[in-house]
Amino acid sequence: MSGIVPPGLAATLVLVRHGESTWIVRNRFQGQRNPWLSERGRLQAAAVARRLADPLAPPPLPVPPGPPLAIWHSPLKRANDTARATGTRSSLALAVVVPWRGMVRVRMLLALPALSVGQSRYNALMLSMRRRMSQGVDVSASYTLSESLSTIGAASDELNTANIQDPRNPFDDPRQMGPNQLTDARHRFTLSAVIEAPYGVRVAPIFFYRSALPVPLRDGRDLNADGDPFDIPARAFAVDSVDPDTGTATIKDIGACETVNCGRSQPQSQFNLRVSRVFRVANRVNIEAIGEIYNLFNALNPATSNATVNNAAGVQLPTLLQPTSYSGDIGRPEQRLGQIGFRVTF
Repeated sequence: MSGIVPPGLAATLVLVRHGESTWIVRNRFQGQRNPWLSERGRLQAAAVARRLADPLAPPPLPVPPGPPLAIWHSPLKRANDTARATGTRSSLALAVVVPWRGMVRVRMLLALPALSVGQSRYNALMLSMRRRMSQGVDVSASYTLSESLSTIGAASDELNTANIQDPRNPFDDPRQMGPNQLTDARHRFTLSAVIEAPYGVRVAPIFFYRSALPVPLRDGRDLNADGDPFDIPARAFAVDSVDPDTGTATIKDIGACETVNCGRSQPQSQFNLRVSRVFRVANRVNIEAIGEIYNLFNALNPATSNATVNNAAGVQLPTLLQPTSYSGDIGRPEQRLGQIGFRVTF
């Protein structure tokens, strides 16, 4: 608000939502389309004007009386008409329209409800093999060598604001294009089999392995003075080894931290087993008994780790990359999990 609020003068910011539009009445999504205010929307704008004209009326508003220094709004008709109605009915200052043309990019981004300007890149080599062996054994294997980079941090459909390194350039700063937090595992390997054992028992083991995923390391201090202590640190770290008894991680320095998500957690592995047998009950009725165990050998698989590198004084924290939660079955907190079920077909 430089140039509007004089230095040393305390100011109050009042946020007003525009009145109801004609599209809202018809339950239509409007985005940046430009419908007019509905009749009810014009009444809402007038009601806001009367309320702001007398902020001390009960219940009082935390707004000082008197005209504002300026009114800011988007150029859309519903916002423009709400602002002008408010200014006219309460004898306030003339509304100031903020058009998109000529605006610096970050201000334009803040004026839009949603954007799709992020970048993602995924490169992979995928190999697979399946073989039916003798004596009722089927074996399948797959391997993926991949690299996944993005400016949005986690392969979602929105910018991770905690990743922004330069608030004036949230998308094109080269530090934003870093490893994807959810998909940039360099190696993935799966080995599975289906074994037809004696007495009609079917055994289906499956083994998963995934190399370490990125960790969104943050320095712990607000280095760029944008109000968030999520700036990347000078150095990157990765888990070197983990004590299987205590779960304590030993970390190592892996070089300069040049992009977001520059840290690395530890690999994950899991061996699951499924055993089943079909029992014939009647002519067309079968009952299949199923037993499953996830993470049979109880492999230690941290799901999240402490990503803060330093304290406020710039001293490295002993909790860096130490596990904060664990996962056994995919997306679940349990380590080893077993279940029994029955399926009836007829």
